[in-house]
Amino acid sequence: MMTEKNRADLFAIAVSVVMFSMTGCGPNVERITDPNALAKLAIEANAGVSKSSYVKGQQALQKLIRIDQTFLPTIAEEAHQSEIRRDAIQHVTDPEALARIALAEVDNSVSRSAYDRLTGMTNSPLPPRDGPGVNNLMTAGPSKAHGDFAALVTFREVSATLPEEHRKRLTDIIWKTLRLLSSPPIKAQVGFVENIRVNWEPRSATYSRRHELGQITDDAKTVMNGEAFTLSITLSKGHRTFTRGWETMFPSSRDAGPQNEFKPIGGEEFDRFCDCTAVSREFLATVLGQLPPASSN
Repeated sequence: MMTEKNRADLFAIAVSVVMFSMTGCGPNVERITDPNALAKLAIEANAGVSKSSYVKGQQALQKLIRIDQTFLPTIAEEAHQSEIRRDAIQHVTDPEALARIALAEVDNSVSRSAYDRLTGMTNSPLPPRDGPGVNNLMTAGPSKAHGDFAALVTFREVSATLPEEHRKRLTDIIWKTLRLLSSPPIKAQVGFVENIRVNWEPRSATYSRRHELGQITDDAKTVMNGEAFTLSITLSKGHRTFTRGWETMFPSSRDAGPQNEFKPIGGEEFDRFCDCTAVSREFLATVLGQLPPASSN
C-alpha cells in the first residue's frame, strides 16, 4: 500500500526527471551537430521565459566555440541574452563586427565588451587601450577599414593627441558622441563617421585679491585655469563636417566674502582647474539642427 510519503517521493522524482529533460544538461545539446541549430538555440535563449532555455543557449554557444566559430559574430549581435552575447564576443575575431557592436549596441555592457575585445585581442588593428598612442598596426588598419571600424581607428588616433591629464575625460565625450551618431536611426540620417578632429587649448583668468590686515594692504592675484575644446566630425552623407566648441565659463566678478576673501566656486577651491563641461548630446543637437529638411518626395 502506497503511503503519503511514497507519493511525495515519487512526485519529487518525477519533477526532477522532467526538469532534467527540459534543461538538456549535456546529452540533448551535445547530440546536436548542425551549427545552424546550435546558433538558433544560442540566439533564442531567454532566461525570462525559462531557465532551461538559457542553459541550452549557453551550452549551444560553448559547443559552437569548440566546433565552429562562424556563427559567433551573429550570436554576439543578435542573441536575446546579454550574457550570451558577451560570452560570444570573447571569441569573435572579426574587427568590423566588433566595431559595429561597440558603436551601435544599446546595451552598454555588451558595447564595452566588444570595444575591450577589439582593443585587447592579439594583432588588433587598433592601438592597445592603455598604450600612449598609435601602435605599428595602425598603418595597416585604415586601408582595409570602412564604416564603424574606420571610425574607431580615427577615435583612437585623436584620443592620443589630447593632453594626458585631460585625455580620459575628453575621450569619454568623444566616445559618447560616436555612440549617439552610430545609433541606427541617427546613422540613417547622417551616415558613417568619416573623420574626427579635436583641438584643445588651455585657458586661464587672473583675478585680483586684496587683504586688509590692520594698516597693511596685501594685493594678490589668483589664476584660475580652464580650457577650450573643439570637436569636429565629418559624416559620410554629404561629406559634411560638423563642429561644436566648448570653453570654460570664467566668472566675470567675485562677491567679497569675510575679510574680502574670494568664495569657493562650486565647492572647489578658486585656483583649481575648471573644465569646459562638454556634452555629447549638444554635439548631436548641432548636427541635427544643421541637417537639410527631409525631401517631400
